[in-house]
Amino acid sequence: MTLEQNVTIINAGASVTPLNFRHWLRKELVRQRFTGAKLGGVEAYVFVTKAFITALGRKKLDKIISDAVSKHSWIDDAQVVTTADPVTDEEAAAYIEEEEFEGSPQADDSEFGILLMGFDYEVEEGTRLADLTIEPTCMIRPIIEADVIRMAKEGTYNPYQVGEYAVIGHVNDEAFFSDPFKNLDAAKEFAATTYGAVSYIETRGIA
Repeated sequence: MTLEQNVTIINAGASVTPLNFRHWLRKELVRQRFTGAKLGGVEAYVFVTKAFITALGRKKLDKIISDAVSKHSWIDDAQVVTTADPVTDEEAAAYIEEEEFEGSPQADDSEFGILLMGFDYEVEEGTRLADLTIEPTCMIRPIIEADVIRMAKEGTYNPYQVGEYAVIGHVNDEAFFSDPFKNLDAAKEFAATTYGAVSYIETRGIA
């Protein structure tokens, strides 16, 4: 979404996850390239949630954005805007135009659930997600009360109960959520069979 004042909105929204952010961003910049170049250069505002940054890691987020933006000379600068919840393009535009968008109250990190980022190769113990250049093949997500409440508010189909596990991967660039698993071992078995996951890095965030 490009505004008249040579500003473009790059809004990850609710459908983009740490698994597909790099690929999604590349496609989004290509999609906006013609309009941006026609304006003679724009400033890009990248909207992501605090939970997303917590899960991916700020250094890795900045590097992905920097690498992607460096391939597009029509982007003069890129800024990350952090919100508590995913925003619509209209809300993002209101922030840029008024510079006073408040959104929902900022969530505390304790409200974020644990994520196990799965890889199809052995990751050395102590490795941080930000240190890796290869994307995880899937995520395992224990369901917490905040997830159930969020899905109810959004009207999202929710087969999960607190304490169960979900495995999240991607099929044709679309997020795929598994059926619920009663324990972590069952979730890992599914992740190994479906996505080839053999090792994990634990992080914190909202998938």
